[in-house]
Amino acid sequence: MRLFRLALLCLVFAAPLYAARLRQVAMIDLPGQPGFSAVAIANGHLLIAHSGADSVDIFNLAKRRVVATVKHVQGASGIAVDEQGGRVFLSSPDRRSIVTLSTETWDVQGMMPVQNEVEHVLYVPGTNRLYMSNARDHSVAYLDLADQKTVHKMEAGGMPDRLVYDPTKKLIYTTLQDQRAVAAYDLELKPVSKWTLKASQPTGLVLDANARRLYVAVRYAVVTLDADSGTELSRVGAPAGVDTLWLDQTSGTLFATSGGTVSIFKTRSGGLTREAELNMDVRSNSLAYDPESKLIYVPGAREGRSKLLILKPLEGNAVAFTSRHGKGAAEGQ
Repeated sequence: MRLFRLALLCLVFAAPLYAARLRQVAMIDLPGQPGFSAVAIANGHLLIAHSGADSVDIFNLAKRRVVATVKHVQGASGIAVDEQGGRVFLSSPDRRSIVTLSTETWDVQGMMPVQNEVEHVLYVPGTNRLYMSNARDHSVAYLDLADQKTVHKMEAGGMPDRLVYDPTKKLIYTTLQDQRAVAAYDLELKPVSKWTLKASQPTGLVLDANARRLYVAVRYAVVTLDADSGTELSRVGAPAGVDTLWLDQTSGTLFATSGGTVSIFKTRSGGLTREAELNMDVRSNSLAYDPESKLIYVPGAREGRSKLLILKPLEGNAVAFTSRHGKGAAEGQ
């Protein structure tokens, strides 16, 4: 009994210290019903795919307010940014179309029919192509933006989720959620590799091209893969249902969100170390990090209302903690 009480006290005092590595800066009201998907940063603004309102909110990072709303983006899901071209591409799966915005004026430049319920999108510089995933019909595809007429579609053999581009090998990677796998395709979408994971439900995916590491969100963990061989290098426990990963290569920091939790990891040669975690008042599966202000932006729901939570990582040494997720969770079942 004495040992049990001591262990309980350790848990009580360690959790607040651990959570103190993240501080809430602001919580801002957003218009419309809750329900959010992808987020992106372009030209000093945060773009939020607001699926619950069939719109995309344009949030000015300096002014901290919504300055524009793109309406009628039915089922708003994916966002892809063409920085050099000053364009943003928004997927509207329920309308089977892609909406194009100007990053200068935030005006709609056009709408391209794609005949598919496209969810996640990826713009690849130098190809003038927009790559797309569709978990509903198990396909990946690309649209040549020069003609905007033909969608080149390929059966994925599973439910593709996030997409990333490897500029070194000129490959497109995607997670196949129902296949416990990461698949790689060339730019023509010819299959190159398929790596089966010892984990379930892979969703979020980011690439550190310089270090040749792929970070994959799976159930209860984040797995580090060698980007060339697909070999698992490490895994670290994470809250259940981690969906979104965001990598800041300059600081070597990986951010993750799941439900009501934001986690911070540090990259290292062998994989990741877990640095901080905060349980939020906002329920969310989306997150963005602005390296200029060093702030984290989390759109989500609180008491049935749409909110944007702004967090700031605090400097200091990592604090030891006891995982709440148990042995099975840490193993990434």
